[in-house]
Amino acid sequence: FICGFCFLWVPVCQCLVKSMFEGHFETTKINLETMVSSNYVTAAVLISFGAFYGFVSPTQLVVISILEPFVMLVNEHIVFHIIHVQDAGGSMVTHMFGAYFGVAWCSVWE
Repeated sequence: FICGFCFLWVPVCQCLVKSMFEGHFETTKINLETMVSSNYVTAAVLISFGAFYGFVSPTQLVVISILEPFVMLVNEHIVFHIIHVQDAGGSMVTHMFGAYFGVAWCSVWE
């Protein structure tokens, strides 16, 4: 459920983040690039689950899967477009964000 939900929620978040940083609203086109980006963001959510899986309730997992893609896309935009980091394949941003988001969530909910 979580993987499918995140995969479908990411294009909506991409549209919101893009309109937030560019100042105007455009719809997101569903193409191969969007689906690959959705896979990376979903992978970050699953990496975060590894950090807090035994510590949170199923309701909190759903809330996390709603919030984390939006925060991940904001982070991705800052890293790639403002800081201009070159990440071949996107694995650095995905794994680092997923791990640190999971640890931060655990420390907040303790």
